[in-house]
Amino acid sequence: MLLFSGQDGISFSDISQQALENLHDLVRILDMEGNVIYANRSLKSFVGADPTGTNCFFDEKNEAFVCKVPVSNQLNSKRRVIREKDIDGRKYSIQTSPVTDEKGNVVAVIEIYHDITREHNMYRDLFNHIRSMRDDISFARRIQQSLLPTKKQLTTLDFDYRYLSSEDLSGDIFDYFYLDEDHLAIYICDVMGKGISASMMTMFIRQSIRSLAMDYPSPAKLLGKLRENFSQLKLGADKYFTCFYAVYNRKNKRLTFANGGHNCQPALLREGKVEWIERPGLPISQLFLDVPYKEETLNLSEGDALLLYTDGIIEVQNKEGEQFGLERLEKILSVVIANHQISQALDEILYRVNRFCWGDTPDDIALVLMQVKKDSSEQE
Repeated sequence: MLLFSGQDGISFSDISQQALENLHDLVRILDMEGNVIYANRSLKSFVGADPTGTNCFFDEKNEAFVCKVPVSNQLNSKRRVIREKDIDGRKYSIQTSPVTDEKGNVVAVIEIYHDITREHNMYRDLFNHIRSMRDDISFARRIQQSLLPTKKQLTTLDFDYRYLSSEDLSGDIFDYFYLDEDHLAIYICDVMGKGISASMMTMFIRQSIRSLAMDYPSPAKLLGKLRENFSQLKLGADKYFTCFYAVYNRKNKRLTFANGGHNCQPALLREGKVEWIERPGLPISQLFLDVPYKEETLNLSEGDALLLYTDGIIEVQNKEGEQFGLERLEKILSVVIANHQISQALDEILYRVNRFCWGDTPDDIALVLMQVKKDSSEQE
């Protein structure tokens, strides 16, 4: 009985056979005793003979076609089975499907051998490439971690920080170092983007600032020169970073600073209160090459503390999409001030942020705390 008949009297079985014959895949149909009752043109060409009528067909070259037991003994169910096998140095995916009669009884098995050598080699090469890239990223991560400043107590300042990357590599960077006996530089930067490109940018920023700091003691002029050096990279308008840069004079306890577009307002903790240093500025970018940076000063006293951070803190969201925000950060700081526990501020902030977002922080996080203390001998 024909299931389909066209105007030219072509049956469905004819079309099916033509389709099988034209497949590049190797196709054969076995009866329940393992006898080959059909083999398509590709299979015949591959084995160099017509295996029809043989018991699963065997020759020394193509052992993959050996059938040591009847097909009926190999079928545990009526489900399709997919496996992989090496044949003549190539990788094949073998799909075995049962053929049933009108009553649902399995009467034959059709096997399709699909050459997946190219895909297999591609996956292998991709895996090796990813593994190599992971090694490179791990190496870059160690380099980036080694660039972080040492947590230490200086003559008139205490420094502490927390540094968490959302990926293996971070786009946040900060540093503090002496310019001379009386002046210390401190900055925090946030690079647009993540991953390898962002981490490479942090290395550029650190090296550039360290090399410029001695020649440009003015924070505003340093940011201008940093922007000039960055523009020479010609990375495009979509690449930029923000930077809050300051110089602290330990003799008169004066902090001179300039803001290069860092939108995370530094928090000044003094006299039991939290004051936000709201100083606008433009990012280090190709778009703002002729706009000068403004410089301001801030007089500090013993016990005053300055908190610098990146937007990974205030922009992190909870399950409802609500941001952590400045208000929550201010409440945390107010509590640690009231309890005279400024030194514990960083751990408390991270604890509250993790509780807020259930540990899901999609952005990098950097926190730096600088506190003015009485003069004493420097402890490395």
